[in-house]
Amino acid sequence: MYKVDDFVNSELNRQKIPGIAAGIFKNGKPLHLKGYGLSNIEHNVPVLTNTVFQTASIGKMFTAMAVMILVEDKKLILDESIKNYLPNAPADWQPITLRHLLTHTAGLGATDIDVKQEYSDEEYLEQHYSTPIDFPAGTRWSYSNTGYSILGFIVNNVANLKYWQILEERVFKPASMHTARILSDTDIVMNRSAGYESIDGELKNQQWTSASANTLAEGSLYMSLEDYLKWNAIISTRGILSQQSWDQILTPVQLNNGQSYPYGFGWDIQSINNQLVIGHEGSWQGFRTAFLRYEKDNIAFTVLANSSNANVGEILNGIAERYDSNFKRNNDCLIYDEFPLLTLELVTEIEKIADHGVSDKVETNIDGISLVKAAILLKKQGILNQLKLIQNQPNGNHFDRVYKANCVNNVMTIYASFDKDLMQVHSIFIYTEERQI
Repeated sequence: MYKVDDFVNSELNRQKIPGIAAGIFKNGKPLHLKGYGLSNIEHNVPVLTNTVFQTASIGKMFTAMAVMILVEDKKLILDESIKNYLPNAPADWQPITLRHLLTHTAGLGATDIDVKQEYSDEEYLEQHYSTPIDFPAGTRWSYSNTGYSILGFIVNNVANLKYWQILEERVFKPASMHTARILSDTDIVMNRSAGYESIDGELKNQQWTSASANTLAEGSLYMSLEDYLKWNAIISTRGILSQQSWDQILTPVQLNNGQSYPYGFGWDIQSINNQLVIGHEGSWQGFRTAFLRYEKDNIAFTVLANSSNANVGEILNGIAERYDSNFKRNNDCLIYDEFPLLTLELVTEIEKIADHGVSDKVETNIDGISLVKAAILLKKQGILNQLKLIQNQPNGNHFDRVYKANCVNNVMTIYASFDKDLMQVHSIFIYTEERQI
């Protein structure tokens, strides 16, 4: 595994990540479990296999487990309106079902909630009830933390237990995931990693978040590499739930128009070289996480990093490739642009960033000033010449596209959603990292 060690250590230095935990699991057994760098800089604590990292949005697959446990207990019905469980929800939520929430097809927009304030479940729900409906349920896919938070509140209400208590009793204990648990700043959590973020090039501790915000079902768990090993064994054997439930969890959602979108219940679902590949990534509070399973080969890879700027997906793919060259993925292969006018719309948006600053259509992993600088460099180079279309996913009346753009010192990965009827940009997420030399 020296190739893996050399690669992870080089990425640790190149991406300026304090610490990484990396695992390779095959047939439910560990092939490689190792920590690199520091879990806590101030106390000079190394990352070990039992170091506890925040899961971020990988926690969504566990929220889905809690929901499916209650479905098997006949306390929830997937295709029933969520108003049956939340009677005070707005009338226009009537068409939304649990299945829509699980698959990010409910159409709920983002709720602007102050994560530094403490709220009860009821107070969170009251704020969510003001969330706008972006599109009719089931007509397209749009990633929604709001939807998963609401799932948690539904589970809490129906079970008369917190969703994480169900996970503790029905998932973590049976799986012997001894350090998996809900987040807490006040509890004594052994081997807890600190989280870090880079602000204007300077490493800072993660920003403080309220205790209630750190228990939302969109991704608020602690897990160690050893916990992921145990979790992978459960997935490998389709344990805890019935095969029928697992089939539903790992089936791509079908939209109302018959299109399939590559997401199940808390899982990204892909087909690579005729093999089912499932996983998820996460980002929250100074942590980035990635978990990926190749189902036919029964092998899984996971990368946990205590830096909000870490490109864990690239690190995971690099580890997989160095373990076995058959896992090499050419994600940057240029594809034919059937709708070049969409790309021109994206060029216009990048020019706006360069000329006027970040717009409300744009999210990014770096600060606004750095993004503007990168956009200016890209504009000088000729944006259209630099944009390379590498993915085009139909999504109802939208196209979800991925572009790569090489700047002088940076590589931009641009995730853009387009309204294909209006031929306009709907939203953009720009991920920027230093170029590999």
